[in-house]
Formats: sequence, structure tokens, C-alpha cells
Amino acid sequence: MAETANIAKMAEKVSGDIFEIFGWERVLPSDQNWDCVTEEHEKKTHPSDVVFRYKHPYLDSTIYFTTDLKSFAKGSVTKQQVRKAVASLGMSAACAAVSDAWQTLYLASDTKWDVRGLLFVYNHDGEYSGNFDELLADANSAKTGLSSSTVLHVVDPERVAYLVTVANDIVALKGKKKLPVDESRFWFFYPDLIGEPSRQPRAKSATIESLCGPLIVCEYILDQSVGPATTGALVYYSRKGEHIDEFKYILDYLFRYQLLSNCDQIVIRMARAVAEAPALFKKAVDAYVSDFNDLQEVRERLGRVKLETITNVVTVFSQVEICMGER
Repeated sequence: MAETANIAKMAEKVSGDIFEIFGWERVLPSDQNWDCVTEEHEKKTHPSDVVFRYKHPYLDSTIYFTTDLKSFAKGSVTKQQVRKAVASLGMSAACAAVSDAWQTLYLASDTKWDVRGLLFVYNHDGEYSGNFDELLADANSAKTGLSSSTVLHVVDPERVAYLVTVANDIVALKGKKKLPVDESRFWFFYPDLIGEPSRQPRAKSATIESLCGPLIVCEYILDQSVGPATTGALVYYSRKGEHIDEFKYILDYLFRYQLLSNCDQIVIRMARAVAEAPALFKKAVDAYVSDFNDLQEVRERLGRVKLETITNVVTVFSQVEICMGER
């Protein structure tokens, strides 16, 4: 009963504190066991702690995530436990794709859809400083039995803390009126790619790929007390900014996808910036201008870009425990 109560509590917290801010929709009911329909799994049921969905900006489908919530204390988790968790989630996601019971519970009947697995793992004592990727090293398809058609995503403890930090920052900036509260004037940026046009240039949801990648890019239109509205871009960069090339990559992104042409102001926000990051950013701007033969127009455009650090950084997401074992 305690485990069930904790899952319910965490489903609410994960939704409200993180994914709701990024435009994901939680699909009820949560904490459900549903019948397995794949004989090779040798299971009676599979669990879905919580299910999320969003419309993918490049694919003509809605992405559904059957999500497994896990937590661990420092020193209490092993590669074997992580491998079993990945294997269990892989079976759950594969089965959900063909299960009438799961689809009846969660799918909207009028949409194209795709089901993926999401392993959400946090450290409930706040003392883990290891490399979670090392724990995932054995969780490959050969050792977990994952089929090639099953897609799983893992949000590890470090990424969980980072996403909460970014979500809190977005909420705080809206509270300070530095971002619009009106949802129609704030969106996630997904430009046309080569051979892959964006179906939602003004997407209401951030994809799992961007949430787990280095850049989360937002655009907005902010009304001013005097004068015309400001068009801006907000770029969250998850890395530390230890090298000039990191910032040159971001500047190139801003040029390539015309954000520097279309936005009045651009702010890069960093939660993990090293002390030298502002100086390296300035050097990157100078180097970028030099690459364009010191064109004044390029320098003026780059003058719209500011680098800011996030001071309210989250280190512990929750102290609620949810076991690493199978359920």
C-alpha cells in the first residue's frame, strides 16, 4: 500500500513539476496493471505508473509514454537492477503497442500514435554523484531482449534535477513578467530540417529528444508597457560552457535557423555554467565575428544575445522512495 501511495504521489509531482511545464499531457488513470498479451514475456500483467503524451513536431503522430518511476539511495543501486528495470519497461512498451487493454485505457481513437517507454529515475537522498551511464552500460538490447522496434528513453537523476531547474526557471520568469503567461504567445522552437519539415513550428510541447539533449529552445512574444511587443528566444543550454566551440555551436544554431533575424532579443540560460563561461562566450562572439570578416552587421546581431546563469538550481527532486525492483 505504501508503494502504491508513493507512486500516486510521484505521478502527480512528475507531471506538475516537470512535464506539464514542457507541454506534456498526463493521461489518466495512473498506477495501472494491465494484461500481458505477449506469451514470450511470461508475465500476467505489465505496469504503467503514469502515461504521458504529446504531439510530435516532426512526425505525424502523437507520442505516448508508458512510464516507470524509480528511485534509489546512494550506493543502493546496481547495474543488474537497472538492466532488469530496462528489460521490464521494454516488454511493457512492446506489449502496450499491441494490447487492447492498454490502448482502451489510454489512446485517443482519432489520432495516429506511437508508444514508447520512459524510465524516470531519481536519487531520493540527494547524495548520488556517480555516472548513471555506467549503470546503463549493461542495459543494451542484447542483454535485455529489447526488440529493434521498441523505443525507450531514460531520464536519469542528473537530468531529472536539470529539468526541474529549467521548469522552475520558466515559471519564475513568467512570474517576473519576463515571459508571457498567455500560452499562445510562448512556444517551443522546432525549425524545418533538411528532409524533415516541421509540422508544428510553434510547438506547444518539448520533445523528449530536446529535453534530454543540450538545447531546449523557446520563442515568445512579450507585450511592453510602451511601444510594440518584443519577439524573443530563450535557449536553455545544459552543458558547462568549458570551451569556446560550445558557444560557437549555439551561435551557429541561432544564425542557421534565423532566430537572430527574427528575434529582438535572445537569452541563453545555463544552470551548470563554469565560472569562465561568460568570458568564453564573449570570446566566442569575437571569434564568430572574425569568421565573418568583422562585419558590423554580424556584431550588431550578436549583440542581441545575452548569457545568463540560473541561480536557483535544484539538486534533489524528491525524497519519496519508489523501489528499483519489478512490480
